[in-house]
Amino acid sequence: MAKNDQSFQPGQSGNPNGRPRKGTAMADVLRKVLAERDAEGKPQREKVAATIIDKAIKGDTWAINFIYDRLDGRLDDVVPGEASGDGIRIHTVTAIMPARKSDAE
Repeated sequence: MAKNDQSFQPGQSGNPNGRPRKGTAMADVLRKVLAERDAEGKPQREKVAATIIDKAIKGDTWAINFIYDRLDGRLDDVVPGEASGDGIRIHTVTAIMPARKSDAE
């Protein structure tokens, strides 16, 4: 049987460049952009927060709920119980994220 000319030599990697890098996660991109500062030296995240607060003041229910969810935590959903009337509390977790360096300090 003839040896295939395409085979790898002993000790030679079949993928010399390694695994291709994945794209940058959206959360990483958002954190980077929100940390950038405007011409006045304010972080972009302050502008975003001000925009959400302005919308909440004008009555935007999404903005109001967003602020309360961030400050007080999401409210539990209550599913009515059958006989006792107490109901069942269901706490919804939308995401678990590691603490940012600035939060840990």
